[in-house]
Amino acid sequence: MVKSSIERSVAHNNSTHPNLLASLEFLVIIPLVLLPFYGAGYGVPAIVPISLFLCYGLLSWRVGAGTRLLPGRRGKVFERSLEFLLLVSLSLYALDYLSSIVVLAKILVEGSLLIACMRKRESGRSGINFVALLVLLLFVVELRPGFITPELVNAVFALSAVVSAVMLGRILGLLHKRLIADALSAGNLLCGVFSVYMATLGRIDLSLLFIGLGAVFDGLDGAAARRFGATRWGVYSDDVADAVTYGIAPGMIVALQLGLPSLDAVLIGSAYALFTIGRLLYFTLNKANADPDYFAGAPSVLAGILVVSAVYLFAPHAALIGMFAGAACVLMVTFDTRYRHLGRFIASRRAVRWVSLAAALLLLLFGFLGWSRLAVGLLFAGCLVYGFLPMVQKFVKLVGSVRR
Repeated sequence: MVKSSIERSVAHNNSTHPNLLASLEFLVIIPLVLLPFYGAGYGVPAIVPISLFLCYGLLSWRVGAGTRLLPGRRGKVFERSLEFLLLVSLSLYALDYLSSIVVLAKILVEGSLLIACMRKRESGRSGINFVALLVLLLFVVELRPGFITPELVNAVFALSAVVSAVMLGRILGLLHKRLIADALSAGNLLCGVFSVYMATLGRIDLSLLFIGLGAVFDGLDGAAARRFGATRWGVYSDDVADAVTYGIAPGMIVALQLGLPSLDAVLIGSAYALFTIGRLLYFTLNKANADPDYFAGAPSVLAGILVVSAVYLFAPHAALIGMFAGAACVLMVTFDTRYRHLGRFIASRRAVRWVSLAAALLLLLFGFLGWSRLAVGLLFAGCLVYGFLPMVQKFVKLVGSVRR
């Protein structure tokens, strides 16, 4: 609703026709398309293509508002054609370093989506596709190569291909609206798989990033289920995805850090995964009696982020990792303690949405600049406050009642 009102304001207060803005997009993006052919040879500074891409993103948003609410539908197809051209150009340049299967799948899905958008006059655009292009561009210009790795590009490409495939199925009428929530749950599950994969490469920071992306998919599948309806198996597919991303993945990460296949690693990792699955089962069975704005016990996403953050921050200290894994398990099963549903709380307040978005972007910026420990430390502290604050409040209230 807020996004729609902003776009409507932009469209009706902007005297520039969307197709003219689309022409400016063309002028901005063509140098990026040609970047693989001249960038390396002429030593173009990385800040130049990145600035051009961000300018393109701003123009694209303005054009999107206009083409959705004003005449000029050709701008939609024009925009997707530009993005597809940039995707092909940068992908072919980086193909020697990336998975050819993932790149080919991404190009085929995006090409099919472009053709479908031409026929149906749909936008077919998504934020994650823009993120995928930005990550690919950062990889090509070799900015922060220690953070933007081929594995990260492959994983983001795979996730964006899943989202684009869902959009393609919806536009072509092959995917019933009630299946959209299940498809987004599959994206959540895929994030959990990528999280474990990154941990096997020693990139716990990226594991944490994919658990966060899984939380985004988790929120989107809930919103899709409320808007379009869900299948009879929707609740179970959501639980399976949550179990993988917030239970099995963090449990595997803990076990890997503690020295899998040692007995201690197996027991602690398995115990955490089982506690998470038990918490998810309780949530599903008690859904009819639950307050939708509150969780009974700490949510599993909080526990997963807390545990993986502890693995990253206290890697040499097995006892501390075990302690925080145990604390996360206890928080999840304190069913008499109510935790505010952060997703719905953020969605219900415009100011909180902007603050949350700014905080998330700031944490990503810290990680990108090499301050990963600071970013993870702040996230870890936030999880501790959210996890223990309701219990502290209950204790203070109890002490006050005893004194009276």
